[in-house]
Amino acid sequence: FRARFSDRPAVLTHVADAWPARDEWTREKLHDRCGGGEWKVGFCDGKPVKVVGTPLRPSMRERSDKEGAREHFGLDPNRRTVLVMGGSQGARRINQLVAASLPAFVERQIQVLQISGPLDHDMVRPAHEENPDAGVLLSFCREMQAAYAAADLAICRSGASTLTELSYYGTPSILIPYPFAADDHQARNAEIFSEPGAAVCWPQEDLNEENFAERVLALASDDETLETMSARMVELAIPNAADKVAQEIVASVA
Repeated sequence: FRARFSDRPAVLTHVADAWPARDEWTREKLHDRCGGGEWKVGFCDGKPVKVVGTPLRPSMRERSDKEGAREHFGLDPNRRTVLVMGGSQGARRINQLVAASLPAFVERQIQVLQISGPLDHDMVRPAHEENPDAGVLLSFCREMQAAYAAADLAICRSGASTLTELSYYGTPSILIPYPFAADDHQARNAEIFSEPGAAVCWPQEDLNEENFAERVLALASDDETLETMSARMVELAIPNAADKVAQEIVASVA
């Protein structure tokens, strides 16, 4: 507020999602320009939006090779690997669906790296104990750069930071937007990736224990589609986002 109502120039707002939350709308009304983390250019309350991407933390840039990343987690380096995650707190419905699908995954030689979040770990653990060849279950993962490197396919929500990381690693993805996100912004995020074919967007209400495993297996076994999705993911990446954000800040105060 001080920047807007003094002699200082206003500083831009960075909106990581495709659609700003209500508090972000308030801030944007007080700024002269807006920076967008997502991959569409438009106007924000009549002000131009420049797509600058969402900066990655430095550790995420430390790429691992696929075989080494799988060995790091104790996974079979030669089996197709699906990364399952829901952010730091997990995603209960995704965890439930994956847990119910483990026998089918094992039968088709698919292994999972499931990052359940601490709240769901005890709920999911019995399914992994009953299917010891299903892969690895973690409550939390600090080495996400290795998790992305290990994966052939990801199943996750569609928060802005997650999508930024997926695009950097070129990871084909099944996006299941959180259905209760403010203004349904996760569905809007997912559209940006599903429309060009970098991901598929599956509404949570369409999924159940009867159809989930087969839908995942159909995609996980389609080499040509996964290769195309990976290439489209990389096209959406903005690896120099931190530099772009800094340039816009400097320009706003010049």
